Amino acid sequence: MRKVVVLLILIACLLYVGWYYIGQRIGNLPAISLVPADAVFIIQTDEPIASWREISRSNIWHHLRKQPYFAALTQGANELDSIIEKNNELFKLLGSRQVSVSAHVYKPMDYDFLFVVDLESAARLTFLQEYLVGLPFPGFNLAKREFEGTAIYEFRNRKSGALIAVAFVENLLLCSFQGKLVENALLQRQSPQLLQNQKFVQVNSKTSDSGLFKLFVNYAYLDDYFRCYMPSNDFLDGISKELAFTGSNIYIQNDDWLQLSGLTNLPDSIHSYYRALLQAGQGRMSVHELLPQQTANYLTLTCKDFAVFYQSFEQKYKENAAAWSDYQRNVQQIERFLKLNFRESFIDWIGEEVAIAQLLPESGRSEKDYAVFIKAKDESIGREKLDLVGEQIRKRTPLKLIETEYKGYPIKYLTVKFFFRLFLEKLFKKLERPYFTYIEDYVVFSNHPQTLKNIIDNYQAGRTLSALPGFNELIDQCSRAGNIFIYAQMPVLFPTMRSMVSPATWATMNANQAYINCFEHIGLQLIGDEETFDTRLWVRFNPQATSPSFVAISHTVNTDSLEEQTESGSADVIINDLHAKVQVEYYSNGVKKREIEIRDGFKHGDYREYHPNGRIKVRGRYRNDKADGIWRYYDTDGSEIVKKRFENGIEMQQ
Repeated sequence: MRKVVVLLILIACLLYVGWYYIGQRIGNLPAISLVPADAVFIIQTDEPIASWREISRSNIWHHLRKQPYFAALTQGANELDSIIEKNNELFKLLGSRQVSVSAHVYKPMDYDFLFVVDLESAARLTFLQEYLVGLPFPGFNLAKREFEGTAIYEFRNRKSGALIAVAFVENLLLCSFQGKLVENALLQRQSPQLLQNQKFVQVNSKTSDSGLFKLFVNYAYLDDYFRCYMPSNDFLDGISKELAFTGSNIYIQNDDWLQLSGLTNLPDSIHSYYRALLQAGQGRMSVHELLPQQTANYLTLTCKDFAVFYQSFEQKYKENAAAWSDYQRNVQQIERFLKLNFRESFIDWIGEEVAIAQLLPESGRSEKDYAVFIKAKDESIGREKLDLVGEQIRKRTPLKLIETEYKGYPIKYLTVKFFFRLFLEKLFKKLERPYFTYIEDYVVFSNHPQTLKNIIDNYQAGRTLSALPGFNELIDQCSRAGNIFIYAQMPVLFPTMRSMVSPATWATMNANQAYINCFEHIGLQLIGDEETFDTRLWVRFNPQATSPSFVAISHTVNTDSLEEQTESGSADVIINDLHAKVQVEYYSNGVKKREIEIRDGFKHGDYREYHPNGRIKVRGRYRNDKADGIWRYYDTDGSEIVKKRFENGIEMQQ
């Protein structure tokens, strides 16, 4: 089908060559003028041949063309490339013309494309349409119908019923696989809605003609587009309402970087995080110096004055009377019970950066790990304010602020639902009862104590994103001062995406994993500039990038590998709840796997581990999270095979 579309466009262009010498130009409609206002995104170029040459010769294209999923597209692209090479002089005449390709959701859960090509003078030739309908297209039936005074030619595949619709308007050729999209384009002739949208006009006027092509994004319809692949979610629903348009240029740099540079604007009269950040000024980002290398993705918000940001953020609450009433009631309740000023205790100490990260869970845990990083104005003030909150909770309520320590870092757990979500509700949505610690001048929150331990371990070992070579190349291209930075590490993010998309989409993604993970590091930065955001995107291409490989810890006891397995007394145990007294785990068949006594979030007391047949496997004790005393190991029949003695986690000689 795509080959036929290319052929139709080439025919029209070839006819232009004849008219080039004998005709005169009529009509001067820009291709963008017939693009309907519901376009999700628009790709536009004035140099389609030159742009195609650069793309087709890049390492990125040569890698993607191997993908079986794109076999048909690759074959058509190769044929187009061959035609260009064999008709070089001809295409010198045709290279400079405007082409737009736009995507439209034309029915729920489905979208398609509209192609608009500026044929210039060729469109005037009346014999063009006659020649077109007279061409033989084996396997296709041709029909002609009128719509709003314009002829639409429809080529329908006799076997599949698939359709290609073509129409001519002055100097423009319209083409789509959906006749409805051609009709919608024809309706724009008298009243081009997109060009009447001042937000689009703003980004269009400020988007240069440099780069391979222009890319426009219409956020109002972005959520509808993504619903074709995944269920709706708050993030996409939010940006569909809170952003207007992005206009940008696309570049390929050094054959291993895709870059986007452009402008993003906001709808009028909508209070949002984005408008609040514009008003609060630019801040510096540094959370990547703490984030571990197994970070799948993160979003960081930076501003010069967080108090100004939060004041504007409260305006968004006020748009919803019920939400604003609930917010005020919750704040007043906290202030009344704890005898604290809410803004002083939770807002005024926050510095330039607030970030949320998704980390790939370790040791085989299936749930997603999230962490929130809040930078304090200085290293002590965040601790001081939150410690005061904890002290007031201890004094005035029956709730507990449980605290323990790990490698010199305090880990605290606040046993009250929704407490932290009051002041950054979207960031804390997944952290209803968060654990938290302090690292440098950041307060770090998580939904799991083991996540905090992993962050601490990696930070102490220097295994942070800032030490990751590919990430370093990306961050060096960014401005350290800005407002929003979004990062994704595709080989780490990929395994976590299954729950985000539909089963059909996941099957396709899984079959093409190597062609997704090759875009290894992706970074998007928005830098506020009065009423708009300077928008930059970097995508690092690495065909060797693969998904991380996690090897589950073996719990099989055998004399050959016992020394390696039991150096610290037992396999690593993840404590799921800091205030639990005992943790019991089970095999998938319901048989008890192990039972651990706990104190303040650490292993302390008896430890029992069992074989899948239910017989005892390991028996020992912990003291302050370290193996202590006599540990006994048993085979699957329950016979003791090894006995070891530990002191403070260190094996002692018998």
